[in-house]
Amino acid sequence: MRDRRLVLAVAAPLVVAVLVATWLLWTRGEPSRQGGYCMNASVEIAGVLQRADRTGDVGRGPLPPVDQILAQVDQVDVTRFQVDTPPELADEVAALAKGRDPAAFAKIAEDYLSRCRKASTE
Repeated sequence: MRDRRLVLAVAAPLVVAVLVATWLLWTRGEPSRQGGYCMNASVEIAGVLQRADRTGDVGRGPLPPVDQILAQVDQVDVTRFQVDTPPELADEVAALAKGRDPAAFAKIAEDYLSRCRKASTE
């Protein structure tokens, strides 16, 4: 009886750890499993700002210059913007996917600030 309890005490945390690790890997594999449009846009726009900020102080000071931000557009993961895309942005997201268009990214970022950030500041 005591051996069963010992096996259970050792195996239970390992099984839980494997289940949690599997869930984390599954959710990270596909943007559509990571949340809606605003969640994915937040991740991608934050990544663009991090890559553009050479000081490493994103969020602690002024934004990097616009030309540095737009220079990062070629590294954007467009699939994040394709999750639950608002209909008004479908053309911009398609243009971004087609040619990494900085003007399309700028329109997406502008919409993001009014659509997604507005709700968190109210």
